[in-house]
Amino acid sequence: MLLRALVCRVLFLSAVVAAPAAGWGATTETTSSDELKAWPLYEPCVSTDAAEEGTKLDEGGLSHPQPSVRVAIIDRLVKRCRREAIDSLLGALSDDVPEVRVAAVLGLGTLRYSQSSDERNAALAERLIALASDRDWRVRSALSRTLASFQLYSASNAV
Repeated sequence: MLLRALVCRVLFLSAVVAAPAAGWGATTETTSSDELKAWPLYEPCVSTDAAEEGTKLDEGGLSHPQPSVRVAIIDRLVKRCRREAIDSLLGALSDDVPEVRVAAVLGLGTLRYSQSSDERNAALAERLIALASDRDWRVRSALSRTLASFQLYSASNAV
């Protein structure tokens, strides 16, 4: 009885292993849509002279009562590449609304300092690493790509 069960298992396993070669079952070819790819890192933004106008008004709007307005202001600051807004975005990391915190995390990934400013980037990354225990999963998810973009040991290790 035990020998019969063993023989049945061996025959079954040999059929399963040989099945793709025989043509039934899934194919072994992978298409480009099936491949798992990593997201590209955020490239640091490059400021332009056209970005100067309207910045003071935008930064003051981060205390607006509507979260959607605060998110729009963060997006506008990031598109204008206003590195002066980094302190304001750090303040937005403690916002009560998760969408605002996510926008601030993503914005800091783009507005981070240049690679020559490792000390300032390390301090910024440490502030972001503290959010790894955030109560909202969307904030923790946004942290992964942002922290990896810093290309610092402490930030990559936290990811």
